[in-house]
Parts: sequence; structure tokens; C-alpha cells
Amino acid sequence: MNFWYSIPFHDLDVGVVSINDDVDIELLITCYEGLKEMHIYAERGSDPIEVVSPEGKLLYKRVTGDGILALPYHDAWQAEISSSSTVKGKDDMVKEVIGSGDNNDIPDINNKAKDVCEEKSSQMESNPAVMGPHKEKIHDAGDKSKRKKEQDWNEAVDDDENLFDRGIGPNDESTPVYNYFNADEEFRKEHFELKVGQKFSNFHKFREVLVEWGIREGYEHKYIRNEGSRITAKCAKGCSWRIHASRIQRSKTFMIKTLKGDHHCGRDYSNRHATSTYLSHKFQAKVRDDPGCSIPGMVNETRRLFMLDISQKKAARTKQKALEALRGNDMEQYHRLWDYVATVKNSNPDSHISLQIDKRNIEERATFQRIYYGLGALKNGFLQGCRLIIGLDGCFLKSPFGGQLLTALGRDANENMFPISFAVVEVENYNSWGWFLRELISQIGRGNKGVAYTFISDRQKGLVHAIEELFPESEHRFYLKHMFENFKQRFKDQNLRDLFWEVAAAASMPEHETALSNLERANPQEGDKLTAAGWFKQLPPKLWSRAHFSTACRSDTCINNMSESWNNYILKARGEPIITMLEWIRRRLMQMLVTKREGMLKHGGTLCPNIYEKLEKLKIKARNCVAVYGGNGNLKVDGYGRTNVVNLELKTCTCGHFQLSGIPCVHAVACIQSRKLKFEEYVDACYHREAYLRAYNFTIGPVPSKQFWAPKVGQTASNATSVASAAQKQRRFWYLRSLDPPPKFWEFDNFGFFLEMIADLAPPKLF
Repeated sequence: MNFWYSIPFHDLDVGVVSINDDVDIELLITCYEGLKEMHIYAERGSDPIEVVSPEGKLLYKRVTGDGILALPYHDAWQAEISSSSTVKGKDDMVKEVIGSGDNNDIPDINNKAKDVCEEKSSQMESNPAVMGPHKEKIHDAGDKSKRKKEQDWNEAVDDDENLFDRGIGPNDESTPVYNYFNADEEFRKEHFELKVGQKFSNFHKFREVLVEWGIREGYEHKYIRNEGSRITAKCAKGCSWRIHASRIQRSKTFMIKTLKGDHHCGRDYSNRHATSTYLSHKFQAKVRDDPGCSIPGMVNETRRLFMLDISQKKAARTKQKALEALRGNDMEQYHRLWDYVATVKNSNPDSHISLQIDKRNIEERATFQRIYYGLGALKNGFLQGCRLIIGLDGCFLKSPFGGQLLTALGRDANENMFPISFAVVEVENYNSWGWFLRELISQIGRGNKGVAYTFISDRQKGLVHAIEELFPESEHRFYLKHMFENFKQRFKDQNLRDLFWEVAAAASMPEHETALSNLERANPQEGDKLTAAGWFKQLPPKLWSRAHFSTACRSDTCINNMSESWNNYILKARGEPIITMLEWIRRRLMQMLVTKREGMLKHGGTLCPNIYEKLEKLKIKARNCVAVYGGNGNLKVDGYGRTNVVNLELKTCTCGHFQLSGIPCVHAVACIQSRKLKFEEYVDACYHREAYLRAYNFTIGPVPSKQFWAPKVGQTASNATSVASAAQKQRRFWYLRSLDPPPKFWEFDNFGFFLEMIADLAPPKLF
């Protein structure tokens, strides 16, 4: 709203003076001092913009570039305007008066006001009856105005940052942010209030808040007016409650202007505003975590959480809309993958990140297939401070588009996992594993310092052949837990299960042969039936027997604890969209490198903490062993029903564990104690504190939010792939085809599901 005042003793032909600051107010007081009334005028956007008398005389004038209008101040003009004047206007825009036609000779209004006030002041000063006690006030006002103008040049100016801190924008210093309804904060409360004066960014936001409030409190409203400029609603059950909100002048901001009456109606389990669209936003998190959640379960949860009864059809629509929203959000991230990859590479030099897409023709948008994610800090840390053993594993992703996450994990000096790289692929097979291993070769090579890597895996599909083809000189081990699960399904005897671990865990060839013979005696051959020993002999012993493992990697591990640790480590991220998941993992790894490096710097020992702990356990077991020195570094050790020979100079033992792991076995520990030597001298350097710090000496660079990602030049956006879901449909399809007789469509609860089963499964379509 804008304000003006007319000049005393002058007609409106002269014009009006705008009131913009304190100086104008002091000038107004000076002009009207001693008079009984002031003529102050206000303009709103809905007022007439031009008033003309029947004779064509312009009664309202624009006198500034801000749309200032003059109003008459005496009764004759007021009567003339109210009875016979004509209002003209177009699109709420003030007609230009100054600078057009005969109005070009209008004088400077502000200067005229000053001249009139100075003349009036001199007349009033010469008349003691008029001035009287007001003389000092007039001069004080003039002095204050003068002092005000003198101070303007050196007044402190607020920084933009200070303006934002106070909630005021640099170009809008009159709109405090704290007056706006904070949905993020208020919606976290169990109950929130609607008050007169609350502001909302637009009418959509006001309607959203009104619906949320009504559903939470158990009230249903109906709209009397539901427009973009004003919304009025009242209780749908006839209570006196009523609310009105409208748009603030010259902005899209909505404000509650009227809120009266109370609700006297009881709560009901139905609310017409609880639509499937509204409920889909509430169930997005649940549907993301469990895409297969049941419709009856959603009905029950809606009643429990919102005290609403909905039909199963509405619950089905709610789930469908939630899935579509999740797919849309996830798809947006696939569109920006190129930009994200370029940003990560800029902040993390020496990184190897490869993105593979499928583009069948120029016109169609490409479809995402795979991404390999190898950070330079992880690569350098593995090559500098980790042993040459790599664990390979894959896990399912829980996002709407599915897929699998393939991972390569190393082991640090403290026997903890050290991620090397990971990849998102469509399915786990020979093709995807071969692609992943080729990318791994591009990053870390086929070996380090002339020694080939050792791989350990869970016998994933196609992985064995891919390793044999791409790493012909590397050793490949199987996780024994996976083998033991298959062994238990065939052999139910507990004695055979105990012998399984003796055969697999034997670290020397004599012990391995002895354990295998014991297994043959416990389960002899009976006709053509497969024995337990024959089951072992089906697989090459180098894949599962410690006695056949290479000693180059300094590890005797044959269990999948690294992969289990990694899957638990990233469990929260597996259901997120692709960029969110990659960023979550990258941030966790960035923090992990810093935390572990700082923790080890506080550790003062030569060896890593877990190695010291392992040696302490071996020292207790070594109390049952007796070591006898035989010269030249050889010692005979009697204990646990057998005799072993230890050579401390060569760091070997006839049991095989000392040279396989690089850590003294129980027999070597007894020898070191008997000779009163230092344990640190007989532990391999790969377990030392210095090796650990070399691995964690590198840092992962941070990545800014998506607003700061530079578009990747020359690369087009890609869509997600639906290969995973298509593969699931294909398995169900062939299962139904195998039934005799095949099921009929009326046997399906969902006819659409039946159509999916009988349809020819073409290659996955592009989204």
C-alpha cells in the first residue's frame, strides 16, 4: 500500500506528494502544523486507476513513476466524483499521465511542496496566534530532517549475508521468512495449528497444509471458494468452523485472513481428502523398502496410522502411484549420471569410473546398463598397504529398477575389509562378471610387484570361468560356508559334518590326507551312491583345501566374513536411487579412511591391534606345548598329541599355518616364548602398523550437491534398465509353462499378472 498527502491551500491540479521515509513525514508535519486536519491518501491495487469528470477533466493523476494517484480533498470534488465521474483502467496498470499530452508542464511536485511549506512557515511565524507553542516543534522538525540527511551518507549498510540471516532478502527487505508456515518442522509434530496471519508460498501449499491438518485432526472440510486467488472452506458436517485465505497483493503468497468457529463434530473413519495421491506420498518409504507389500497390509496400516478406512482398490491405486513416483525420482538420477561421474572424477584424480549404456538408435534415449566405480584413493591404498587377496561378491539392490552390486574387497593389515571398487550391473552372470573383472584389470592390473592376485568368492554364476579366462595365473578359492550348506543338504550325519571342517581346514598335505581317509572310513562306498569323500573329489582341491593354497598372499582365510561385513556396511543404501546409493557409499568410505587413519595414529604398537589380540590367544594355547631347541633355528614342539618342527629363521612350521598366514602358529609361539624373543620380528610386514597407515594414507575428495554439477559435454541422458524385473518374470513364466496342465487365467487373482505370464518376453523396453 502506498501513501501520499496533498499540499495545503492548493488544488489537486498541482498534485500530491509521496510518503516514502521519515524525511517526508517530518515535511508533512511541518506543512500541516497548526491546521485541524491532514489530507492523506492511500492506494491499493483494486482502487480506480483514473477518474475523469463528465467534462473530461482529469481528477486523478499519476505524478510519479510508481503509479501514485491523487484523490480530492474537499466536499465539492468528492460529490462530483461519487455522482458523475467515470473510472477508466486496463489490466490493473496505471495510465501514464506525466509525459503525455498536455500534462508535460506539471511541475516537480516535491519541490513545489517544499516551496509552499517554506512560504506557509514564514506566514505562520509572523502570526504569533497561529504559531504559539508550535514554533519550536517546527524548527526542531527541520533540524531533525537536516541531521537525518547529514547522517545518510555514513549509515551502516547490511551485508547480503546479514539480510539472509535475518530472513530478509536483499531485494525484499519487508518479507520476514519466519512468518511463513514451515511444513518440514510442523509436519514432524503430532499436532500443529492453523493461525490467522500464517503465510504460505502459494495456494497449492495452503491446500496441502489444510488437507494434512484436517486428516490428522479427524476433520473433513468442503470448499466454498477454491480459486488461485482465494480459498474459503467450512466444516463438511455443518459446524461453525470456517477458514478463509487469499493472496497478498502483488505476490503469490497466500495468508490466512479469517479463522473462526469451532468443530463440534466427532471423528469419522472416512475423509474424502484422503485420496490415493495423498496416501501414496505417505507410503513411498514403505513401498521403497518393501515393493511387494500386500494390499490388505496397506489397508490395515492406513487404519492404524491415519484412523482411516480405505478400500482395497484405493490401496492398490496408492501402491501403484507410489511405485510410479519412485520410478520417476529414480529415473531423474539416471538422467544425470554423466554429470555426476564427471564431478566425481574432478574431485578424485586417478579414479576409474566407467559407464556403459545401450543405445539402439540415434533417436531413442540410451538405456543404462552398468557403472564401474573405482576411486583413486582406494586403488592406491590397496596397492600400497594391503595383501594380494581379493574377495568378490554380489548382492541384490532393492530399488524399483533392481539390479545387482558387484564388489571387490581387499584385506588390510588389521584383518579388516578394504573396499577396492564396486559396480552396478543388470544381472549376475558370466558377461557382467567378465566386464567387471576387465574394468578391475584396467584399474589395478593382474598383480602387484610381480605376484598374481588370489581371489576368493562364493561360486557366483559365471565367475569361475571369467577368472580362469582373465586371470589365468591367479589362484581362486571358494568360501567354505557355501560349500558346507550344499554338503549338509546331501549328508545328514553330524559326524560327517564335523569331518568336513577337518578336511577343508588342514593346512599341510599329511593332515589333509589323514582327514580325507577318516572321512572315507566314516562314509564307505555303498554301490553307486556318492560318498562324502567322493563329493569333495568332484572339485579341484586348490579351490577349497588350505593344504593346496598358495602362500604368496599371506592369508589362510576360506570364509566369507569380508563380504558379510560389506553387505551389512551398505545395507541402508541398497534400496536408494542409484546416485543416492553411490554417494552414500562414497561418503561412508571417505569417513572410513579418515577415521581408521586417525585411530591407528593413536596406536603405539608395531603390529596392528587385531594381530596382537590373535597372538594373545595363541599364547594361551601354547601353554600346552613344549619346545626343544635343536640348533640352526630349528625347534621340536610337542603338544596336542603330535610333534611339529618349527624353523624360526625361515618362518615355517610342519603344520603349514605359519607360512600360509605370515603369523606365528601355536607351535611357533611356543618356540618364541621359550627362546624369549620378540614376536614382532616373526610376524610378516604386511601386518605391521606402517603397512596399515600406507593403505589409509590417501583421501577421497568430497562431491558438491547436484546444483554444482557441470553438464557433461557430448553425452546424452540415459534411462534405467528393467532387465532384473524381466528376468524375474521370465523365471515365473517358464515355471508356469512347466506345469501340466498349465493354469488358466481365471485361476489368477490379477488378470494383468496372467497377461504378463503368457506374453512373449522380448528384450527389455526403454523407459
